[in-house]
Amino acid sequence: MLAVILAVLAVGWGVWLTYMIRYPDQWAQKVDAIHARLAPICLSFDWMKRFEKGVTVKVIVGATVVLMLTALVVASRHPDALSNFLRASHPSQ
Repeated sequence: MLAVILAVLAVGWGVWLTYMIRYPDQWAQKVDAIHARLAPICLSFDWMKRFEKGVTVKVIVGATVVLMLTALVVASRHPDALSNFLRASHPSQ
């Protein structure tokens, strides 16, 4: 079950990262549209727009995809790794 969830999340985030990199103008337009809707309720800030359009979000999403794929490999090679880890971190069980 964990492997399926990780695979779906990794594919979804990978597609999102590809969209942000492949179509930067469309991504910038989407960010602007979202912030235009958030501005009336005071949830839009210039630093957030710069952050969402910049390299930082792409690096965070890319690193998260790599982390999810690494966890997927560990989960597929060692299916009981997570339960063993949780059991070891809570010795009272």
